[in-house]
Amino acid sequence: MHLHRSNQTRLLRRLAADRCKYCDTPIEWFERYDSLRIPLSPEFPAGPVPQRMQWHLAKGVAYPGRDPFTGYCRIPHPAICPAAEHPDLPEELQDVVARLAVRMRGRIDRGEFAPYIEPVIEEQVASPDPDEASKYGMSSPTTAH
Repeated sequence: MHLHRSNQTRLLRRLAADRCKYCDTPIEWFERYDSLRIPLSPEFPAGPVPQRMQWHLAKGVAYPGRDPFTGYCRIPHPAICPAAEHPDLPEELQDVVARLAVRMRGRIDRGEFAPYIEPVIEEQVASPDPDEASKYGMSSPTTAH
């Protein structure tokens, strides 16, 4: 593997694909514009997503806002993780979280996934391993804007 010279990040993409240990949803880790890391969802049409939750990629680096070329965005996974409590979840994203919750419940019922039993909040999903979080200087993406 090699990094293309126009790529501003040094994070190899094969190391960035992961699954949330709380809900088993696929996520991708990206370096942010401020050198921190952020777990992002796949792309969504940016229209129904609140602006404060929109992120896009430019040369492998995550920036706040929608992609100016495609009109799509990525959402920080902690903001839509169905295993986390979301007391202030925007109405536009309630359906997304409900669909992810149904998918998570199905995987649990089929024995394909065993989640952590303790309830979690968005900040814990943003930094699932305190040792790793401090090593990378991660913070909650929902409070970083």
